[in-house]
Amino acid sequence: MRRPGPSLLLLLTLGIPCLSGCDENDTGVPGPDIRGVITSLARAGSGDQSAVVGTLRVEGPQMADTRFAKAVVAIDHDTRIFQREPAGRSRVPFEALRLGDKVEVHFAGPVSVSFPVKGTAGEILIVVHLALPEAPAVEAGDPYPPEFAGTQDGQMRAPPDRLPLPLRDVRAGPQEHFDRAVFEFDGDTVPGYRVEYVAQPVHCGSGQPVEIGGGAWLQVTMNPAEAHNAQGGVTVGQLRRRPNLKAIRELQETCDLEGDVTWVLGLAGRRGYRVFELANPPRIVVDVRR
Repeated sequence: MRRPGPSLLLLLTLGIPCLSGCDENDTGVPGPDIRGVITSLARAGSGDQSAVVGTLRVEGPQMADTRFAKAVVAIDHDTRIFQREPAGRSRVPFEALRLGDKVEVHFAGPVSVSFPVKGTAGEILIVVHLALPEAPAVEAGDPYPPEFAGTQDGQMRAPPDRLPLPLRDVRAGPQEHFDRAVFEFDGDTVPGYRVEYVAQPVHCGSGQPVEIGGGAWLQVTMNPAEAHNAQGGVTVGQLRRRPNLKAIRELQETCDLEGDVTWVLGLAGRRGYRVFELANPPRIVVDVRR
């Protein structure tokens, strides 16, 4: 029998890299192929004879434990869909998926080499239901939800006395009567914040004006916070988003300096809004009335 050569022995010793679906994080547990927000969602038509139940498009920053930033995901009858719960997770049907939800997708088998990549999901985990009305408890007579007058005055929360909290995700999605922006953090709480309308968005370092789409600008400043890692890399992916919703047309970062992180929401016009906090994971939520 022919003995393996040195090159083959080296490959066997080090391990041959997987071609699909075998990335692992630092715990040794395989990470998802993509983690991001559902930006489009469609159920297969009744006349569709294929095994596909529906398709969705997922977009999110490529992280150390993920493989892709954008993907078109097919869902078939073998796809397992779960929803994160306080004590674990539970199995849910296709109908539980909603536009704007944050999900993790594990592909079943290989994916195409197109951009965005295309493949069939073996498992989907709904991490956060952005599309649900995650609002504080309403009081008698409060018209929210589904409608609210909100405020156009500045709102603020004093900053906690701690090191900067890493901003790990920024997203926006539609609701029935308002649009929602969410700022998600690592840690056990949110930083302090100041939300207010500004006449002109500017870069915090240079003071130069920033062009952001819309007819009014709602500025969200968070402190102590940071949107970069120790190597200077961005922790939230794209720093400019154009969801082009009815109220929120654009979101853009204008500051990540000395513990201050600022994002500006470019709105269709000056609207009433409200801001509140959510836990597990910590989030600052801004709802803008349409």
